[in-house]
Amino acid sequence: MIEFNQREMITKRSVLSLAGAQIDAVKEENGTIYVVFKEENNELQQLDIWVLQLTKDQFSQVRREIDIQPISNEQLRAIHAKEDEKERKKKVAELIPVATPEVEVTISTPSAKGKVVLPTEKQDPINWKDNSCVQEARRSRQKLDEPFVSSMLQLIFRWHSKNDYSKHRNANHSLSHLLKKTIPGQFKLPFENCRRIYCAQSYAEWTTPYKNNWKRLVKELKDKGYHDAIPPYLVKHYGSI
Repeated sequence: MIEFNQREMITKRSVLSLAGAQIDAVKEENGTIYVVFKEENNELQQLDIWVLQLTKDQFSQVRREIDIQPISNEQLRAIHAKEDEKERKKKVAELIPVATPEVEVTISTPSAKGKVVLPTEKQDPINWKDNSCVQEARRSRQKLDEPFVSSMLQLIFRWHSKNDYSKHRNANHSLSHLLKKTIPGQFKLPFENCRRIYCAQSYAEWTTPYKNNWKRLVKELKDKGYHDAIPPYLVKHYGSI
Protein backbone atom coordinates (compact mmCIF):
# COMPACT_ATOMS: atom_id res chain seq x y z
CA MET A 1 0.00 0.00 0.00
CA ILE A 2 1.38 3.42 -0.95
CA GLU A 3 1.33 5.98 1.82
CA PHE A 4 2.04 9.67 1.39
CA ASN A 5 2.78 11.80 4.44
CA GLN A 6 3.29 15.54 4.21
CA ARG A 7 4.13 17.87 7.08
CA GLU A 8 4.28 21.63 6.92
CA MET A 9 6.35 23.65 9.40
CA ILE A 10 5.66 27.34 9.89
CA THR A 11 8.21 29.64 11.47
CA LYS A 12 6.94 32.81 13.14
CA ARG A 13 9.32 35.59 14.06
CA SER A 14 8.37 38.60 16.15
CA VAL A 15 10.50 41.69 16.75
CA LEU A 16 9.96 43.87 19.82
CA SER A 17 11.79 47.20 19.50
CA LEU A 18 12.40 49.12 22.71
CA ALA A 19 14.77 51.57 21.05
CA GLY A 20 12.46 54.53 21.66
CA ALA A 21 11.85 53.75 25.34
CA GLN A 22 13.89 54.79 28.36
CA ILE A 23 15.31 52.38 30.94
CA ASP A 24 13.61 53.25 34.21
CA ALA A 25 15.09 50.59 36.48
CA VAL A 26 17.33 47.51 36.52
CA LYS A 27 17.17 45.10 39.44
CA GLU A 28 18.00 41.52 40.34
CA GLU A 29 15.88 39.16 42.40
CA ASN A 30 16.63 35.47 43.05
CA GLY A 31 19.01 35.16 40.10
CA THR A 32 16.62 36.90 37.66
CA ILE A 33 17.36 40.31 36.15
CA TYR A 34 14.47 42.72 35.49
CA VAL A 35 14.90 45.67 33.11
CA VAL A 36 12.00 48.18 33.24
CA PHE A 37 11.34 50.35 30.16
CA LYS A 38 8.98 53.35 30.12
CA GLU A 39 7.59 55.26 27.13
CA GLU A 40 4.94 57.97 26.86
CA ASN A 41 2.17 57.01 24.46
CA ASN A 42 0.98 60.35 23.12
CA GLU A 43 -1.68 58.78 20.94
CA LEU A 44 -3.46 57.10 23.87
CA GLN A 45 -2.31 59.68 26.43
CA GLN A 46 -0.85 57.03 28.70
CA LEU A 47 2.46 55.73 30.03
CA ASP A 48 3.52 52.33 28.64
CA ILE A 49 5.67 50.18 30.91
CA TRP A 50 7.53 47.13 29.64
CA VAL A 51 9.43 44.71 31.90
CA LEU A 52 12.17 42.59 30.28
CA GLN A 53 12.99 39.49 32.33
CA LEU A 54 16.32 37.65 31.82
CA THR A 55 18.23 34.98 33.71
CA LYS A 56 21.76 35.81 34.84
CA ASP A 57 23.17 33.33 32.31
CA GLN A 58 21.26 35.00 29.47
CA PHE A 59 22.41 38.45 30.57
CA SER A 60 26.04 37.25 30.84
CA GLN A 61 25.86 35.74 27.35
CA VAL A 62 24.59 39.03 25.90
CA ARG A 63 27.49 40.88 27.52
CA ARG A 64 30.04 38.35 26.28
CA GLU A 65 28.73 38.51 22.72
CA ILE A 66 28.94 42.32 22.73
CA ASP A 67 32.28 42.58 24.55
CA ILE A 68 34.13 40.17 22.22
CA GLN A 69 35.90 42.34 19.69
CA PRO A 70 37.21 40.73 16.47
CA ILE A 71 40.99 40.74 16.08
CA SER A 72 42.15 42.59 12.97
CA ASN A 73 44.64 41.30 10.42
CA GLU A 74 47.07 44.03 11.50
CA GLN A 75 46.88 42.90 15.14
CA LEU A 76 47.38 39.28 14.14
CA ARG A 77 50.41 40.16 12.00
CA ALA A 78 51.87 42.16 14.90
CA ILE A 79 51.49 39.16 17.21
CA HIS A 80 53.21 36.88 14.70
CA ALA A 81 56.00 39.41 14.10
CA LYS A 82 56.65 39.64 17.83
CA GLU A 83 56.82 35.86 18.16
CA ASP A 84 59.12 35.60 15.10
CA GLU A 85 61.54 38.09 16.65
CA LYS A 86 61.61 36.08 19.88
CA GLU A 87 62.29 32.92 17.86
CA ARG A 88 65.20 34.54 16.02
CA LYS A 89 66.89 35.78 19.20
CA LYS A 90 66.51 32.44 20.99
CA LYS A 91 67.76 30.52 17.96
CA VAL A 92 70.90 32.68 17.72
CA ALA A 93 71.55 32.25 21.46
CA GLU A 94 71.21 28.46 21.19
CA LEU A 95 73.61 28.23 18.25
CA ILE A 96 76.53 30.07 19.93
CA PRO A 97 79.09 27.33 20.71
CA VAL A 98 80.51 27.01 24.21
CA ALA A 99 84.27 26.40 24.30
CA THR A 100 85.39 23.43 26.42
CA PRO A 101 88.83 24.09 27.93
CA GLU A 102 91.44 21.34 28.08
CA VAL A 103 91.80 19.98 31.60
CA GLU A 104 95.28 19.45 32.93
CA VAL A 105 95.92 17.48 36.12
CA THR A 106 99.35 17.30 37.69
CA ILE A 107 100.01 14.37 40.06
CA SER A 108 103.04 14.65 42.30
CA THR A 109 104.51 11.31 43.42
CA PRO A 110 108.04 10.25 44.40
CA SER A 111 108.51 8.58 41.02
CA ALA A 112 106.64 11.17 38.93
CA LYS A 113 108.78 12.86 36.30
CA GLY A 114 106.24 15.32 34.91
CA LYS A 115 102.60 16.21 34.60
CA VAL A 116 99.76 14.06 33.33
CA VAL A 117 97.41 15.58 30.74
CA LEU A 118 94.02 13.92 30.50
CA PRO A 119 92.73 13.69 26.93
CA THR A 120 89.45 15.39 26.09
CA GLU A 121 86.47 13.20 25.23
CA LYS A 122 85.60 12.84 21.56
CA GLN A 123 82.31 14.45 20.52
CA ASP A 124 80.26 14.01 17.38
CA PRO A 125 80.67 16.88 14.90
CA ILE A 126 78.08 19.65 15.17
CA ASN A 127 75.41 19.71 12.49
CA TRP A 128 74.77 23.42 12.14
CA LYS A 129 71.73 22.84 9.89
CA ASP A 130 69.88 20.77 12.50
CA ASN A 131 67.80 23.19 14.59
CA SER A 132 65.29 20.66 15.96
CA CYS A 133 66.70 21.00 19.49
CA VAL A 134 66.49 24.78 19.25
CA GLN A 135 62.85 24.61 18.16
CA GLU A 136 61.96 22.15 20.92
CA ALA A 137 63.64 24.31 23.55
CA ARG A 138 61.85 27.39 22.23
CA ARG A 139 58.46 25.69 22.41
CA SER A 140 59.03 24.45 25.94
CA ARG A 141 60.05 27.93 27.14
CA GLN A 142 57.48 29.91 25.18
CA LYS A 143 55.43 32.28 27.34
CA LEU A 144 51.99 33.32 26.15
CA ASP A 145 50.06 36.35 27.34
CA GLU A 146 46.34 36.88 27.93
CA PRO A 147 45.60 38.80 24.68
CA PHE A 148 47.25 36.00 22.66
CA VAL A 149 45.20 33.23 24.35
CA SER A 150 41.96 35.25 24.23
CA SER A 151 42.34 36.06 20.54
CA MET A 152 42.80 32.33 19.81
CA LEU A 153 39.65 31.29 21.70
CA GLN A 154 37.55 34.17 20.37
CA LEU A 155 38.54 33.25 16.82
CA ILE A 156 37.31 29.67 17.44
CA PHE A 157 33.92 30.73 18.78
CA ARG A 158 33.35 33.25 15.99
CA TRP A 159 34.13 30.52 13.45
CA HIS A 160 31.70 28.16 15.23
CA SER A 161 28.86 30.69 15.19
CA LYS A 162 29.10 31.04 11.38
CA ASN A 163 30.01 27.44 10.42
CA ASP A 164 27.69 25.19 8.40
CA TYR A 165 28.00 21.89 10.29
CA SER A 166 25.94 20.06 7.70
CA LYS A 167 29.23 20.06 5.74
CA HIS A 168 31.42 19.12 8.73
CA ARG A 169 33.09 16.26 6.82
CA ASN A 170 34.68 18.90 4.61
CA ALA A 171 37.95 20.26 6.08
CA ASN A 172 36.76 23.85 5.66
CA HIS A 173 33.76 23.15 7.91
CA SER A 174 35.39 20.62 10.27
CA LEU A 175 35.79 21.66 13.92
CA SER A 176 38.39 18.92 14.43
CA HIS A 177 40.46 20.20 11.50
CA LEU A 178 40.19 23.78 12.77
CA LEU A 179 41.41 22.86 16.26
CA LYS A 180 44.12 20.39 15.21
CA LYS A 181 45.56 22.02 12.07
CA THR A 182 44.36 25.57 11.41
CA ILE A 183 44.68 27.12 14.89
CA PRO A 184 48.11 25.54 15.73
CA GLY A 185 49.40 26.59 12.30
CA GLN A 186 48.05 30.13 12.52
CA PHE A 187 49.28 30.75 16.08
CA LYS A 188 52.52 28.74 15.62
CA LEU A 189 51.97 26.39 18.57
CA PRO A 190 52.14 22.58 18.84
CA PHE A 191 48.70 20.96 18.84
CA GLU A 192 49.22 19.51 22.34
CA ASN A 193 49.73 23.03 23.73
CA CYS A 194 46.57 24.21 21.95
CA ARG A 195 44.58 21.20 23.20
CA ARG A 196 45.48 22.04 26.80
CA ILE A 197 44.29 25.62 26.21
CA TYR A 198 40.99 24.36 24.73
CA CYS A 199 40.45 22.12 27.80
CA ALA A 200 41.44 24.89 30.27
CA GLN A 201 44.38 22.78 31.50
CA SER A 202 46.93 25.53 30.79
CA TYR A 203 46.83 29.23 31.70
CA ALA A 204 43.77 28.61 33.88
CA GLU A 205 43.24 32.26 34.82
CA TRP A 206 42.72 33.09 31.12
CA THR A 207 41.07 29.88 29.84
CA THR A 208 38.64 29.09 32.70
CA PRO A 209 36.23 31.97 31.80
CA TYR A 210 35.64 30.27 28.41
CA LYS A 211 34.47 26.94 29.90
CA ASN A 212 30.80 27.87 29.54
CA ASN A 213 31.37 28.76 25.88
CA TRP A 214 32.83 25.28 25.28
CA LYS A 215 29.95 23.60 27.14
CA ARG A 216 27.36 25.47 25.06
CA LEU A 217 29.25 24.58 21.86
CA VAL A 218 29.27 20.85 22.71
CA LYS A 219 25.60 20.84 23.82
CA GLU A 220 24.49 22.73 20.71
CA LEU A 221 26.18 20.26 18.37
CA LYS A 222 24.78 17.29 20.32
CA ASP A 223 21.26 18.74 20.23
CA LYS A 224 21.54 19.18 16.46
CA GLY A 225 22.72 15.59 16.01
CA TYR A 226 26.32 16.40 15.02
CA HIS A 227 27.90 14.07 17.59
CA ASP A 228 30.67 12.96 15.23
CA ALA A 229 31.64 16.59 14.55
CA ILE A 230 32.88 17.03 18.15
CA PRO A 231 36.48 16.03 18.97
CA PRO A 232 36.53 13.31 21.68
CA TYR A 233 38.64 15.38 24.08
CA LEU A 234 36.00 18.15 24.07
CA VAL A 235 33.27 15.62 24.78
CA LYS A 236 35.32 14.24 27.66
CA HIS A 237 35.85 17.64 29.27
CA TYR A 238 32.62 19.48 28.40
CA GLY A 239 30.10 16.76 27.52
CA SER A 240 28.31 16.83 30.89
CA ILE A 241 26.40 20.06 31.52
